[in-house]
Parts: sequence; C-alpha cells; structure tokens
Amino acid sequence: MVGYSNECSISLQSGQTIFNNINRNIFNPFKIFLRPCTWCNFHQSALTINKNLCKIFLNSFGINTAPSLLLYNNIKLSIEKIIKKVTMYCKT
Repeated sequence: MVGYSNECSISLQSGQTIFNNINRNIFNPFKIFLRPCTWCNFHQSALTINKNLCKIFLNSFGINTAPSLLLYNNIKLSIEKIIKKVTMYCKT
C-alpha cells in the first residue's frame, strides 16, 4: 500500500480491498505501507530504472518475481518463443 500522495486514500482503499478478499488458502497476505522518498542514492536509482536488474537483485534474496523476458532490438523472437518463456496466467 502506498503512503502520502494525491491518490493515497484510493491506494489505501484498493490495498485494503485486496487484503480483505484475497484467498487465504493460497496466500498469506500482510500489509506494507510505503512513504514516498524524495531522494535516493545511485544504487537505488539504478534498481528503480532497470527492471531486469531489480528482478535479479530481488531474486538473489529469494524474493520471487513474475516471469519475464528481456527483449533487445537486434534479436528477433517469435511470439511462440515469448509465450513459452513467459508464463501466461490469462486464458483467452
């Protein structure tokens, strides 16, 4: 849940709704309240800008992240290869 911002009350309500309704047979929810930080050092800035680096950092502490695939302009991938690599949770 988010801390102080223009949309704070909406964010807190959304977080509370999820917390109240999440399936506790599958998940063990807990609340985390964040307050915005107006400054950061080099490493914090690099992690927030580079999502792939952030995922690697989080995974090194055993924190699971969503499956993803890093795409480069010069490497062509088929949609099938992308779907195979990235687990799709939505069924059409």
